[in-house]
Amino acid sequence: RAMQQHLRRLNSLVKQTGHSNNPEQAISNATKRFQTAAQQVSTLLNSVALNNNQTLQVPSPWNRGQARQHLDWVQAWLTAAAQQLAQQLQALLKVRAKVLQQQAARRQQFTTASSATATTALSQRGSASSSKTSSASSSAAAAA
Repeated sequence: RAMQQHLRRLNSLVKQTGHSNNPEQAISNATKRFQTAAQQVSTLLNSVALNNNQTLQVPSPWNRGQARQHLDWVQAWLTAAAQQLAQQLQALLKVRAKVLQQQAARRQQFTTASSATATTALSQRGSASSSKTSSASSSAAAAA
């Protein structure tokens, strides 16, 4: 359940594209919490496996049949759920990588466009001021 909550939080964060409210720290924190929850599930799976092995050592017919089957099902369900959540996490991180690539492309596009605009504006100013200077020079020469 905790892992699902962390994935929901990550799902809302990975699609954000803000430059001033960058969600990288929140994404990092949610990922760390997800990893902690995943480690707890792993510990639980190991405990179930250990209990399953210990159950088999008890010489009761009930323990050998129903208990083993129950623990096998619990272990299989937990393993499948953990694998599914891990796949969802990978998918979310891929989405985040795409968002970051798009941001970088936009940043580069606007940086390139703004520097080209600035260069054009500077060259236009330079040509305008040189034409003013040359016209002022020719006016002064004509007056003399």
